[in-house]
Amino acid sequence: MSDEPPHPCEGMARALADPDIPLVYNDKFREHGIPVQDGGSSVTVLEFCLFCGAELPDSLRDEWFDRLTRLGLDPDSPELPLDMRSGAWWRRTELFIAATPKTTSQGVAGSVGVILGTTKARSATC
Repeated sequence: MSDEPPHPCEGMARALADPDIPLVYNDKFREHGIPVQDGGSSVTVLEFCLFCGAELPDSLRDEWFDRLTRLGLDPDSPELPLDMRSGAWWRRTELFIAATPKTTSQGVAGSVGVILGTTKARSATC
């Protein structure tokens, strides 16, 4: 199974591959984000692609923790199933279908400034 981001934009792929660009993809939670530069592990989660303006797939962070609760496990538990340590857990479910690319209600924005103006972001901690 691939741990490639489910968003097929070439600009996003290049940025994620460039260690000089502060952009990350967390496969376990299916989140694209910008790390908060405070020395911690917080990330501002993106809902829209900074390069093409398309809506990114929804984060699965809450669903991941809900599944752990149903399993009666902690995130650091040694009994954590291997597929829950990566995006394999959501790729083998109906959540994989929800990862298909979406377009914004306004179409693709024409510049990064416009995209940033329409991006709803929230902070998350890995």
